[in-house]
Amino acid sequence: MNRVHLHLLDSILVFATLLYLNLAPTALARESLLLAVALLTITAWVAWRRTEHKVAAVCFSLCAFAIFGTANNPISILVLWCAVVAVHMSLGKRAAYLYAGAIVVAAFAAQVAVHAPASKTALETLAGAAAAAVGLNLASTVSRQRWHEAHQQDMAMAKERERIAATLHDALGHRLTTIGLSLDYALRIPDAQKRDDEIARARANVSEALHEMRATVRAMKPAAHPDEDIESALSHLAASFATTSLNVEFTHTTRAKYTTEERMLMMHFCQEALTNVLRHSHATKARIDLDGRILSVADNGVGTAGPEAFGITSLRERAAGLQGEILTLPHGGIDGGFRIELHLKEKS
Repeated sequence: MNRVHLHLLDSILVFATLLYLNLAPTALARESLLLAVALLTITAWVAWRRTEHKVAAVCFSLCAFAIFGTANNPISILVLWCAVVAVHMSLGKRAAYLYAGAIVVAAFAAQVAVHAPASKTALETLAGAAAAAVGLNLASTVSRQRWHEAHQQDMAMAKERERIAATLHDALGHRLTTIGLSLDYALRIPDAQKRDDEIARARANVSEALHEMRATVRAMKPAAHPDEDIESALSHLAASFATTSLNVEFTHTTRAKYTTEERMLMMHFCQEALTNVLRHSHATKARIDLDGRILSVADNGVGTAGPEAFGITSLRERAAGLQGEILTLPHGGIDGGFRIELHLKEKS
């Protein structure tokens, strides 16, 4: 949501600056000076939007005052909105309130300096106060939304750590315990052949544990950048399994539009599904298929009707939050293997 607010401010600033060039009184400055102020204002805004650095915020706030001082029309109020937001987000709430107060004082002082009528002085002062208030409100909204998004990300990371801990405990804990018991038993077997057999079993368990660890590490890798094209991201995910025993291909037919949350869910869904295939199914082939708002992962493994992994359970909850659902077909995959589908809500 804060992206929406900031993109809206981008549009407001460009619109206000263009009107400033058309409406600013030429008696106060030549056209070249107006153009210089406008270019400096836009440059400072772009610099702040890219970095949100304190220096960029200060420069833009000063440029906004320059427009406010030379425009002498309501258009400057729009630029001041943007300036209040920039100061609030980069310098803090206290600095934003001081800047807002300076706007009100400047609006009053500008009218007193030209001996404006009391009614006009009051009107301009109220307009400055309104601009400051709206800017502070918008800045607070963006800040709250950013905090909320950061909190959601922290919660998602905490859940991911819990999932990884559960996976390591369930998949590797028992196997490593078995390896330890096998080696301990081998040390106490007097018969050389039985001892070698027990050591061979322990070595096989070590290989399987290493396989489990590699699959777990693969599942921990970041899924994709939120803004990456989903077809490209899924294609890269399929290609990343080239170094494993699983041959993964990606196919897609009908194209559709997806939100950022949907794209991230789709990537995590495929990542978790393929990790489970690699870990449990003994499959040699897998296929990711994207058909509009239906995404599926199929394999040629043994198929299963048993309890699903914790990761899939978590993904079911996320899908339900987006009004989607996850379906499992134990023998609906390649050559009777397993198939799992993610159905996203159809757009109206």
